[in-house]
Amino acid sequence: MADSYNAQARCAEMVATLGHAWHLTAAQEAAYVQAIVAYLPEQYTDAQLQRLVWYYHLDHQEVQALCDDQHPRYQDAWMQWHAQVARILRSVNLDWLTDAAVDLEDLAQLAVDALRQSTASYRFNSRFSTWAYTVIVRAAQHVIRKQRAAKRTATLVSLDSATALTSPADQSTDPEANASARELIALINSILAQQGGLRWVEIFQLWFHEDQRLVDIGRQVNLSPSRVSILLEHMRILLRQHPELIEWHGWAKDGTEPPPIAVKAHGSQRGSRENDTE
Repeated sequence: MADSYNAQARCAEMVATLGHAWHLTAAQEAAYVQAIVAYLPEQYTDAQLQRLVWYYHLDHQEVQALCDDQHPRYQDAWMQWHAQVARILRSVNLDWLTDAAVDLEDLAQLAVDALRQSTASYRFNSRFSTWAYTVIVRAAQHVIRKQRAAKRTATLVSLDSATALTSPADQSTDPEANASARELIALINSILAQQGGLRWVEIFQLWFHEDQRLVDIGRQVNLSPSRVSILLEHMRILLRQHPELIEWHGWAKDGTEPPPIAVKAHGSQRGSRENDTE
């Protein structure tokens, strides 16, 4: 009881502090507290509590509309997400991966269905858009993996290597290998978005896919070249150690489903450009 009271008191204090800038009424603050305490983990810091309150304030109305089929905005909210799902699938090249059995519209609908089934599990630990991005990409990947399980070919690349991040096969190479490389890219984008948000995805794409210099990336995302370099190093460490990518490598090694990712090992040029800030 004491812990419950303490959690509610801490939450009420944080909501009151932030709610002043949001011009919340006393009734709204009370409603925030009642809702937010249900999402608090057993152990949390003030910083985590502050983020949770922020994310709740920004996204709770949308989440409520998506979760309640009696909500007046329910249909409109899901129609908007259906359009956004298609854009996300295109942005990570998953529309290219589908075969004749499942076109983009079908894939988008399957991803929307997965999001609809998962929305109640959203806990306001990140922005809803970031969380939904991960759900959408993983759902689409699951469908595509099943499509390609019997016919995918691959070249193994060690995830322990400093050059483990790989570029997609050239468009002129085996389309099956190229498709597998694109699927790997989609998984990487999903992991980066979950960890650092869409800004991490943008930085990674500019550096890895567009081969831009750190100084040019920095100008586009309003960061110094040194900060971009640090973030990219964090991303490489994250990807080399991430369980899902290690699991991909394990599946490939064991010969079990899904088959290994088809990639082309990246040359040394990437490493030489890492510190290129001119």
